[in-house]
Amino acid sequence: MENEALIQLKNFVYRTLLTGVIKTAEVRNVKIVSGQREEKGIYEKINVRIKDIAFTLEALDRELEKEEGNVQVKQRRKKKFQKLQADIKEVVKLQKEEQGKVLKEKSMLRVLSSVGITIGQFIHEVRDYIINMESDINFLIEKLHADNISLQRVLILEKNVASFQTYTSYFDSVISQNVIRELKPIELQNTIESFWNAIHNDAEKSDITFLEPQRNGRHYLYTLPMHPSEWSSILFNFYTNSKKAIKRTKKPGQINIECWFYENNIYLEFSDTGDGISEENEKKIFDEFFTTTTPNSLDNINTSNEITGTGLGLKIVKDIVSSYRGNIQVVSPKEGFNTCLRVEIAKANDKELDDYGL
Repeated sequence: MENEALIQLKNFVYRTLLTGVIKTAEVRNVKIVSGQREEKGIYEKINVRIKDIAFTLEALDRELEKEEGNVQVKQRRKKKFQKLQADIKEVVKLQKEEQGKVLKEKSMLRVLSSVGITIGQFIHEVRDYIINMESDINFLIEKLHADNISLQRVLILEKNVASFQTYTSYFDSVISQNVIRELKPIELQNTIESFWNAIHNDAEKSDITFLEPQRNGRHYLYTLPMHPSEWSSILFNFYTNSKKAIKRTKKPGQINIECWFYENNIYLEFSDTGDGISEENEKKIFDEFFTTTTPNSLDNINTSNEITGTGLGLKIVKDIVSSYRGNIQVVSPKEGFNTCLRVEIAKANDKELDDYGL
């Protein structure tokens, strides 16, 4: 295969990808090569405009000072100018704060993008291992029919591999959905059931009873148009947090999901019997990088410890919900549970349902 034609094809693909990267970077105002056109970002443009306004006001103030007129009128005018200048200083301060937040957000998104790509590649590779394991299991089952004890162990292995395949297939589907840009109303009960089918065996292995979701009668709970993968992200973040909280109790645990609608909103509650959330942390848990399970330094990381956290999960969940003008909060748990997170999001209206043929 290593011939002249293949080399030309590689060079063509490389040049095509590089051109696409440069064009994308230009649109995003990110400079990656020396000859690339670079434009000022929105915050730089705002900063220049604010400085222009401040300079104009100062020049106008100086001109008006030269004019003769009523002293009281000039004093009132002077106070108005001073008020405008104070307002401009406040705008500059807010602009710098917002710019800092956006830069921090971009940094976080870069981290998440790299993690997402790694996970996608991992899941793709895992499928080949599963196929080989299934082949080996089928071979062993045929050979061990006379050895009942060994056969039972192999059957358990077969069940574990099947559960693992369901688990990875769910996330393979989620990763695949990321290439779709279209938003559509999401039937929340179907989404929760798919999640439960993929996850409940994993919960069982951790000595957690994941109660099967109950349907809300004959009603369909369609949210306003959302991206298909967003609810997967929300539910998995809730699940992993619950799993960590239950593990910290060192006792068997229980998880429950409920959803319903009221007037124009859909509600989801995710409950667990973990160690709970202190009142002082109820607001902090939605802040980026806030976590109680991360080591203080790289030297302290224990790769066998599954309860470390990044402090990004619930921040992402809040951003998703907030982007649709929804709400997420810690609420009082029902009897038998220690923690409950509630998500509130708008129902799809009649027009949105008609547009999607629902």
